[in-house]
Amino acid sequence: MRLHESLLIALVSTLVGAPSCAPAPRSGAPVDGEPAEAARARRVELTPSDADLWSDEIIVSGALHGGLRAQDCALLVGSDVLPVRAEAAGFSARLKLTPGPHRVSTRCTAPGAQPIHSRTVTYTVRVTDAPRARISLRVDGATLLLDGSASTPSERTPAPLKRYSWSSYRVDGAGSTARADDDTPRRVEIHGTPLATGAAATVTAPTLDGDYVYELEVTDERGRRDVARAPLRVRGGRAAPLRETSGADRWADAAVVYGVLPPLFGDPPLRAVRAALPRLAELGVTALWMAPLFSTPPGNFGYAVTDYFDVRSDYGTVEDLQGLVEAAHQLGLRVLLDLVPNHTSDRHPYFEQAAALGRRSHYFDFYERDAEGRPTHYFDWDDLPNLAYDHPEVVRWMTAVSTHWFARAGVDGYRVDVAWGVQRRRPGLWTPWIQELRRLRPEALMIAEASARDGVFLESGFGAAYDWTEELGEWSWRGVFDSKDGIATRLDKALRDTAAATPRVDRVLRFLNNNDTGARFVTRHGAPLTRVATTALLTLPGLPCLYSFDEVGAEFEPYEELRPLTRPSHPELFALHRDLIHLRRTHPALHGSGFLPLHVGADSDLYVYARFAGPALAQPRGPDGDVALVALNFGDERATAELRLPAALTGGAALRLKDVMSSRKLVAQGGRLTIDLPAHGYAVFVPD
Repeated sequence: MRLHESLLIALVSTLVGAPSCAPAPRSGAPVDGEPAEAARARRVELTPSDADLWSDEIIVSGALHGGLRAQDCALLVGSDVLPVRAEAAGFSARLKLTPGPHRVSTRCTAPGAQPIHSRTVTYTVRVTDAPRARISLRVDGATLLLDGSASTPSERTPAPLKRYSWSSYRVDGAGSTARADDDTPRRVEIHGTPLATGAAATVTAPTLDGDYVYELEVTDERGRRDVARAPLRVRGGRAAPLRETSGADRWADAAVVYGVLPPLFGDPPLRAVRAALPRLAELGVTALWMAPLFSTPPGNFGYAVTDYFDVRSDYGTVEDLQGLVEAAHQLGLRVLLDLVPNHTSDRHPYFEQAAALGRRSHYFDFYERDAEGRPTHYFDWDDLPNLAYDHPEVVRWMTAVSTHWFARAGVDGYRVDVAWGVQRRRPGLWTPWIQELRRLRPEALMIAEASARDGVFLESGFGAAYDWTEELGEWSWRGVFDSKDGIATRLDKALRDTAAATPRVDRVLRFLNNNDTGARFVTRHGAPLTRVATTALLTLPGLPCLYSFDEVGAEFEPYEELRPLTRPSHPELFALHRDLIHLRRTHPALHGSGFLPLHVGADSDLYVYARFAGPALAQPRGPDGDVALVALNFGDERATAELRLPAALTGGAALRLKDVMSSRKLVAQGGRLTIDLPAHGYAVFVPD
C-alpha cells in the first residue's frame, strides 16, 4: 500500500513524544579521522512505535543524536522518500495514509559518512476508504420518495458514485426469520430486486401495518461500496419515516430477553448454546443476550477485553458464533452481544504498549488519565483502565467494533456495558453512535446498562435501559422481597417511582436475576415466591429479561466458577415461564405500556393491576387481549379482596373474565369483582 498524501508541518501537539523503547537503531560508521565514539553517537529514533491507526493521519517525530541534522534526513514510507521538517531536537511530519499497513523508517546521511537508518515501524490504518450512503425518505400521499442524493464519495480517495441500488424488507415482531406456525415475524422482502435504481426514485408506499426498512447500496467507479438503511413505520395504513435514533425495533415491544452465560450450557460453550436453541425457542424468548464473548484473559468473566475483533478461545471461534447466530435466526431468535466500550483489560495490547512506552506510545492518550498522567479505572478494578472518549480515534475504534459484528456475524444489537460511564465522560456521544448503527441496521436493539430513570439514554436512541433507581447500579426492586410482609406495597412504590421518572415505561429492562445480582432469586426467596415474582416480571410494562436457566430455577452465582448445569433445581418452573411468555407475546395488553393498580393490599400482600394496550383504560372490545387484570398474592396466607373496577373498564355492564393460567372464571357485577387467591397464588384474567 503506497502513501496517498504527505503534509509536512510543525509538531503542534504532544499526541506523540519522546523516543521509542524499541531495539536501538543502527549507529553510523566513522568518518575518516573521526573517533569511534562519535560515530556510535550518531543515531535516529522514530516515534511513535508500531500502531493501529483509527485515523488516516499520524504525526511522526524523530529524535536526532550525534550531530545529525534534519536536512540530512528523509522519511521512507514504502517506496516513497519524503523530506522532513526541522524541529528543535529533530524533525516531524504529518502523514496521510491509505487503509492497510505502512512500513515507515528514517534515513539520515551525515557528510562523508554511511547512511544511518532508524528502526522500521509499521502503522496500520484501520479505517475504511469507501463512499458513504445516505438515505432520506418522504411520504407524499400514496407515494414514497427515496432520496440518496446526500450520499458522498470517499473523503480520502474520492471517486464518482456510479450506481445506486434500492431494496426493501418488512420487519415484523420479535424474530429475524420466519416460523409460519406462530407469531414469530420475519424479514420479508416486499419488492423485486432491485426495487429501484438511481440517486432518487419514487415507489408506492406500503399500507400494511408494520416496520419497513429501505436499503440503498452505492458503488463508486473504483468498485467500492457502502450500504445505508432507513426505517419506515405504517400504522393504520399510514406510512411515516422514523427518526434516525428511533429505528425499527418495534419487535422489542413484545420481546422477552434471555441472558446467556455460555459455560453453563456445556463444552465447547458456543456450540452447546447452539444445541440449546430449540429449547429456548420452545420457551418462547425472542432475543438472546450473550455474556461477553470477546477475547479476555484466562479465567475472566469477559468484561476485561483484550481483542474486540475476536471470540474468546475458551468459548469457541468466530465461525461458531456465526453458526449460532444463523441457527438462532432460523428459529426466530435474535442475538445481542455484550459490548464493553467503557474500558479494556490492562492486558489489551494498546494498554500494554502505553504502559511500557508512556507518551512515546500512540495509545497513551487512548486512556483516561488523572492530572499526574496515571490511568483511571472502572471503580477500583485496576485491571480495567477507562478509555478516553475525548480522543476521536477511540470513538472511531469502538464504532468500528460495533459495526464489525453486524457484518461479521449478523448480530441484532448490543447490551452496552457501563453505558452510564461513557455518558459521564463524554455527554452526547451516544446519539451519533446510535445514528450510525441505525444507518446500517435500523431494526437493531441497543440496551444501555444505565438507569431508565435517566431519560438521556432512551432519548439518545437506546431501545431499553435498566430498572435501576437514581443510585448507580441499584435495582429498583431492591429490598422489595427482603421481608415477607409488605411486598405488594413496596413493589407498587418501586413501579410508581420508575414510571414517574422514565420517558418510556415500556422500555424499562425488568429482571429478577442477571450477571450482577449474586445468588439467584430462587435461592434467596424460594420457589413459591419466585413463581409470583416471575408472573409479575412477565406481565408488568417493560422489557422483561430472564437469565440463564431461570426457567428451571437454576442456583449459581455468575462470577464464581461456572460449570455446565446438568440437573435443574426446579424443572416445574419451565411450564410457568413458557405459558407466561406466550401470554405476553399474544396479548397486546401485556406488552403495552398501559398500567393501573387496582388493589395494593394493606392488610395482605395481594396486588392487583390492570394492563391495557391503548393509551387509556377502556372497556374491552372482546377477547382480543386489549385488557388484562393481573392478581398476585405475595403472602404465605390466602388473600381476598373486593375490587371496585373503573367505569371505563366495565362500561356499567357485567364483565366476564377468565384466568388463562387456570381457566377459572369470574364475573364483575355492578363494577365489583372479588379476587381470592391462595398463598403465593397468581392469576391473569382476560375478557371471556
